Amino acid sequence: MVWRFETGDWVDAAPLIEDGTVYAGSQDGFLYALNAADGAEVWKYDAGANVAASSASAGGLIIAADLDGRVHAVERDTGARKWMTAPASRIWGGVAADENAAFAAYEDGVVFASSLEDGSELWRFAAGDTIYGGVAVSGGAVFVASDDDWVYALDAVSGGVKWKTEMNRGANSTPIFADGLVIVGSWDERLYAMDEDTGANVWNFWAGGAIVRGAAASESAVFFGADDGYAYSVSLEDGSLNWRRKIGERVRSKPALDDGILYIASADTVFALDAANGAEVWSFETGGEAGAPPVVRDGAVYAGSRDKTIYALAAGFPDGYRPAEVAVVPTPAFQPLSRDEMREKLIQAFGSSEKVLVNASEFTPQGRNVYVRDASDLIIEVFENGYWLLTGRTIQQDGWEARYYAREDYERLADERSAPGLKSALGWCCIRTGGDSRLQLVMSGERPQNAALATTAHEAGHALQRLLNPVQSKAYNESLIGALREAEAYTFEVALVRKIGEYAGVETARAPTGYRWDLYLARERDDMRNATQDLSEKHARGRLLMWQAVLHDPDLAHLRRELERNGRLSADSLMEMYYKFVSLTP
Repeated sequence: MVWRFETGDWVDAAPLIEDGTVYAGSQDGFLYALNAADGAEVWKYDAGANVAASSASAGGLIIAADLDGRVHAVERDTGARKWMTAPASRIWGGVAADENAAFAAYEDGVVFASSLEDGSELWRFAAGDTIYGGVAVSGGAVFVASDDDWVYALDAVSGGVKWKTEMNRGANSTPIFADGLVIVGSWDERLYAMDEDTGANVWNFWAGGAIVRGAAASESAVFFGADDGYAYSVSLEDGSLNWRRKIGERVRSKPALDDGILYIASADTVFALDAANGAEVWSFETGGEAGAPPVVRDGAVYAGSRDKTIYALAAGFPDGYRPAEVAVVPTPAFQPLSRDEMREKLIQAFGSSEKVLVNASEFTPQGRNVYVRDASDLIIEVFENGYWLLTGRTIQQDGWEARYYAREDYERLADERSAPGLKSALGWCCIRTGGDSRLQLVMSGERPQNAALATTAHEAGHALQRLLNPVQSKAYNESLIGALREAEAYTFEVALVRKIGEYAGVETARAPTGYRWDLYLARERDDMRNATQDLSEKHARGRLLMWQAVLHDPDLAHLRRELERNGRLSADSLMEMYYKFVSLTP
């Protein structure tokens, strides 16, 4: 520890370091200016109310905010007040500023711009729900995430909406910027990366818990903590996992990155982790929860704590420490089964009506031996090959795995999620278990082998939708979007099974398009029509939606012509329909 400075109450605001001075707010109602070298007090400013928000600097001013909803402009050198806005709703998240204005987000969902010159109102924008996170400024726009489930980009001059992008759930974090992306963590356990200019979702990573605070980024990676107790590093390019490390029960600290070290806090401990692999370099325990995001500058890391103290700690690797060498192991190219091998596996998979997991017996000189005969490896191998043939990616790349469970374990997983209805389902998506960072497709081992592949493919269709368009996941099952999700899963299911058949040169899937698709429709039409009156019949309604699309959507008219010409749709045509469905939002 270099030094410590005690305030009168919790320190939850990230320190701001400018020209050898640390500016830090406290919930004792003061904004402190401290000498960065020794922690000596330079001045303190009485805000008149708790200061929980992180401050900003612009035009020789420190911009701070308090829980009475006032924004303060304070002379950086003297601590004298230049202006202060009127009280409003509480301000929890960090403020921001550019050369013309100061920006703040209020708890009641209003984003407010004040003139940097005199504090007068320039504009205000009302989101649809509360805002607890801070605002960020980049490229003439103000970015903020709200509990109304949207991320907003507002014009910094007018406050007009440049774009807004929906998330599966709301967010409490302050956006950050990296390589043309806006990156936001959400309560829905995802880290979203959106195009800074358009708001389009570029990728999202599904962690094991809510991502309550913000992230930090390098040229190639994004770092953050989640409520599952892990610190994460993911690729900036595509959001794939680099590493994760368990550091506590939950991690609600916005991290800081400097010179190859990630600084992040959990509970009362500040950790320095090797950014290359997550290995612990050192840690420091404060006297209370280290709630303030750490900040690194000029060889020191500054952190606030709920023990009413601001700490300055020596940053960097300790003397004699050698960063662990990370061996770069190239990901092997996926080697699919040959056509003959696939045909042989299909005969095994489709040729048995036995359950995937079945009790079997063998008799030995020592007596009768009862064991479980498990065909899940066979089903999963065929599925993984089909997934690769259909999408050009492996399920590992997309971050999940398929697992079959015996009845007792399958029902236990359903009970753990307080969802007894899942016990009667063939399978469902998705969970994380046993500390594995992958999503898990949960399948019942009570399924016959010749039907299990379809179930696995169906749930994979749901899982891929959750990655490509997580917003669809928020709609209730008994809704049009609930039926759409089943149309997607059914389309993906048939596409994957058909792709395997096309590859192996065998017939694998007739429905939903067989050689006499018109007879199939005539047989199914009444059931599907009846399903429109019963919102619980989401699977039948999904099949109806799928047929309505291929027969009547002008954008898919070429698929109807293919259907009429060939009596079926190819796997690639079905995937075209799948991607169209997934692109839709509620």
